[in-house]
Amino acid sequence: MDQLRQDLSFALRSLGRKPAFTVLAAAMLALGIGANTAIFSVVNAVALRPLPYENPEALLYIGASRDGELLALSAPEFLRLRDESRALEGVAVAVETHLNFLGEDAPERISGARISANLLPVLGIEPILGRNFAPTEDQEGADAVVLMTHAAWQRRFGMDPNILRRHLQLNGRSHAVVGVLPPGFAFPTTGVELYVPAAFSEMELSNPGGHFLDG
Repeated sequence: MDQLRQDLSFALRSLGRKPAFTVLAAAMLALGIGANTAIFSVVNAVALRPLPYENPEALLYIGASRDGELLALSAPEFLRLRDESRALEGVAVAVETHLNFLGEDAPERISGARISANLLPVLGIEPILGRNFAPTEDQEGADAVVLMTHAAWQRRFGMDPNILRRHLQLNGRSHAVVGVLPPGFAFPTTGVELYVPAAFSEMELSNPGGHFLDG
């Protein structure tokens, strides 16, 4: 302990005799700490912090492999995995898209996503208002329905308590609002506001090479 006290005293006297060097050393130390803090913040957010879903350690990203490259899934590949996989409890997909929203003022192009009806159960997410999509709604030609994020409900509709009675004009078609999602939920990116069923078209179902789904 005495040796440590003597070493610290000697270091402080040495630094006091060279104030310019002391300032430079302190600045470099501050920069180093700042850089390490910034790097850790990024790594923690991307790699260390658990995903904000139920049982995040059990979630996997699934893609199609071609020539060593990981691709998104095609509609036929997704359906085959969803219906035939015995190793996975559930397989769900989402693809970001843009929706033409006709509001009260003027048409607007907003960020949305097409999702399979089982995406929310796979992630362990339940709407805070209303319900999830029914499997029968996740088909081309079915009744048009929409889920919205809590942020969209708050910003665009003033948290209207009667939101589930409303219909939104999306891509020239009336969509019934069936649910509002919990605060903070946005998938696959933070900019998504509205969700519609994936409802694959005949063209998408017949194209095994059309890799566009994140699973």
